[in-house]
Amino acid sequence: YGIGLKKGDSELRTKVNDAIQAMIDDGSWKAAQEKNFAGTGFAVPAPPTIDRY
Repeated sequence: YGIGLKKGDSELRTKVNDAIQAMIDDGSWKAAQEKNFAGTGFAVPAPPTIDRY
């Protein structure tokens, strides 16, 4: 996974990372994966590891 941000924009990077982590923690990341890939035979992978650097 990757999200492009302006180099050095640590404030936005932190906000994006926090939002993704919140989705993982509350189960909405997995629910979105299951909804979008339902019926395809695609196995939902483990959530991404958040790189905070």
